[in-house]
Amino acid sequence: MVRHMTALGHRRILHLSGNKTFTGSIRRARGYRRALEEAGIVFDPQLLVESGSTNEAGRSALRRWLRDHQGQPLPDAIFCYNDGVAFGCLEVLAEDGIKVPEDVSVAGFDDTLAARTTVPQLTTVRQPLRKMGQRAVEVLLERIAHAGEESPPPIVFPTELVLRASVREPRAVL
Repeated sequence: MVRHMTALGHRRILHLSGNKTFTGSIRRARGYRRALEEAGIVFDPQLLVESGSTNEAGRSALRRWLRDHQGQPLPDAIFCYNDGVAFGCLEVLAEDGIKVPEDVSVAGFDDTLAARTTVPQLTTVRQPLRKMGQRAVEVLLERIAHAGEESPPPIVFPTELVLRASVREPRAVL
C-alpha cells in the first residue's frame, strides 16, 4: 500500500500501526519503512504512531496526532493498521472538515465488508483469509501428527491492493 501511495506522489505518509507487540503490526511497520526507503523518503518517527486495532483506537490515535501537530501540515496520506483503525480516522477527519481523499488519502488493511460501505469507499489490502485459515488447520494437524518435530517455516501469503475512492494523488501532484 505504501509503495502505491509513494508512486502516486505521497511523501508525508502517517502510519497508524497496531499494537507494537503484534506480529502483523511489526511486519506492516517494517514494510512501511522499507517502502519509504525504496522511494527515497527519509523516515520521520513522528509519522509512525501506535494506535491499537479498533475503530476507537484509530480515532484516539489520529485525534492525539492532530492535537500534537497542530499548526503543522497534514500528512499527504494515512496508512492504517487495519480497516477498523481507518474507519476511526475517516470519522475524525470528517468531524474536523478534512476531506478524504481531497485533503488526505486514507487506506486500511483487511478488506472488510464495511470497507465497501464507507464514504468514500476505503482503499485497502486484501488478505486471502480463507486460504490462510485452511493452511493453519493443515499445519496444526501436521504438528499434532508429528509432535515433537521441528516447527514448519513461516508461511507468507500474497496480498492484493483493493483500490477504491479514499486514496488518490496528493493535491500538489494533481
